[in-house]
Amino acid sequence: MCTFTRIVFFALSLVSATASAAKIKVDGRAYSATKCEYFSASLADFNITYSHPTLPWGTEIFVRYGFHDDFRKMSWQNQGEVQARPTPPYTWMAELNKIVVDSRGYFSLSHIQFAIMIRLPDGEVYWDNGGKSNLGYYEAPTPARTCTPGEFEIIPSVTK
Repeated sequence: MCTFTRIVFFALSLVSATASAAKIKVDGRAYSATKCEYFSASLADFNITYSHPTLPWGTEIFVRYGFHDDFRKMSWQNQGEVQARPTPPYTWMAELNKIVVDSRGYFSLSHIQFAIMIRLPDGEVYWDNGGKSNLGYYEAPTPARTCTPGEFEIIPSVTK
């Protein structure tokens, strides 16, 4: 896993590109996997919407994500990647469903951390990682847990 993390950050540092025209919205919800019984785990669903009006038709968007674990004080845990599907023009949405975000006494994933991989129609790849640094990323807090899945809420995201 450590090698994968190094590759991710190395790739981010090689092809990072700022995307000042881009807009990102994160919606999420977190809920008990067992309806709030003792020793339960919590699940979360996230919708990450990426809008960028200057990208050409045929562009593919991928979201590379991980989580900050408050229990172990470590970032980029439980990494994954999901392809975003096109929605309205120049907008893509990545859906992450039923992600285990805490397990009593083992881990507590307090923030989703992510960067956007942009693959242009000619195959060229760029990264939108917030533009703060080559190793930058976006981060949004995991919503407060409820006993049953509720409505999605807009989660403020920040660049790290």
